[in-house]
Amino acid sequence: MVGTKTGKVLAYAVRSKTCRVCSQHKKKGNDPCKLHDCRKKWSGSAKAMEPDMVTEMIIVTAKKGVKVTGIVGDDDTTTAAILKTNVPHMVEKTSDKIM
Repeated sequence: MVGTKTGKVLAYAVRSKTCRVCSQHKKKGNDPCKLHDCRKKWSGSAKAMEPDMVTEMIIVTAKKGVKVTGIVGDDDTTTAAILKTNVPHMVEKTSDKIM
């Protein structure tokens, strides 16, 4: 998430459905996987990743005293609907499409 006034990174979030170490371990037929810094952080659908990350970033920035009032994104309405449910203040969503 980048601030419009400063151009600085305000927050970031990462979701990954797979882990290379786990995948290689499973491919070789070894069970269980050795202890490691597993990168798999998401088990939901790929479509649900964006709304979850946006919600997380808005909540994290709010805890730091920054109130996000608008975001720019694709025309998928899922993110806007999730924000209305999970964020206590109004966040306006604007399309990133150039007319």
